[in-house]
Amino acid sequence: MTEKKLIPVILDCDPGNDDIFAILWAMIAHQHGYIDLQGVTTLGGNVSADLTYRNALRMRDFTGIDVPVGKDLRPVVGAGDASHIHGADGIGGLSNLLPDVQEPSQTLDSVQMLIDAIQRQPGQLTILVTGPMTNLAAAERKVPGILQQTKYIIAMGGSFHAGGNVTPTSEFNIWYDSASAKAVFDATDHIVLIPLDVTQSFVFSPEDTEQFLAEINHGYKADFMRKLTQAVIHTTRNFRETHYQNGFFVHDGHVVGFLLYPHLYRGTLVGVHVENQWEYTKGMTVADRRNHARTDYRKTLVITDVDHYGFLEALVQDFREFDFGE
Repeated sequence: MTEKKLIPVILDCDPGNDDIFAILWAMIAHQHGYIDLQGVTTLGGNVSADLTYRNALRMRDFTGIDVPVGKDLRPVVGAGDASHIHGADGIGGLSNLLPDVQEPSQTLDSVQMLIDAIQRQPGQLTILVTGPMTNLAAAERKVPGILQQTKYIIAMGGSFHAGGNVTPTSEFNIWYDSASAKAVFDATDHIVLIPLDVTQSFVFSPEDTEQFLAEINHGYKADFMRKLTQAVIHTTRNFRETHYQNGFFVHDGHVVGFLLYPHLYRGTLVGVHVENQWEYTKGMTVADRRNHARTDYRKTLVITDVDHYGFLEALVQDFREFDFGE
């Protein structure tokens, strides 16, 4: 019998409350033998690069899944952060509930990790992106054409009909470093984009959370997940995002959801332009749907719909079946 070949994956992220769900789900998929998670690369975004790096290391220790974790080693880029949403530590002020992080003696460079992984397996690597596209654009500048050597880049970002969550027109991940986002969309047609139109289409409730917390009965881990959920719900309600429904959006979890359960999603191929100049539209994603022949520019698979209950069932059951250890 031919040995099953796992999908090689790198998760590029800026944890961040909702990134935590994506990181955990990716590590769960790795433990289940669904994917080969070859590394987690981090960058500044939701909070500083130092904090996102430490948060990724925390989640590695939390799950016991030993994968390489990279850090953005460049000077600060982008347009500030979202610590007013995610807390000063990026995880709702809850880092005190987790064991102290022991940083590795050698700090890996996120950008070089991405370049090495793509070149090691050209045409095979899938990159999951739950933060700004800064690392991807840096890799493309360093090795022109390298993003076209990926299999897929599955990214949470942008908004088309739903409006923005940081400006009236723009979603945070694209807005934060719109120049890098524009460079990435211009460089490759291997992108699957999951916008706010989809991630805000239903709310993850406290009852949904309890479904998988029932299996995480190991003291501080369940306590952390429960309090993280409560912190996200509190912030979401303060920003009036869920129209008074009790819950929160699992924005970044959808990149893992699409990778593992693509049959739950529907989308369309369009050209996507990222606005990078004007005050009120910086970071705006624009889809060209005019009825013209489309042979002269990159196309992106923009996801437009998801099976809500199928997604919830997949996420909850995968978490319930994961061994979080002691």
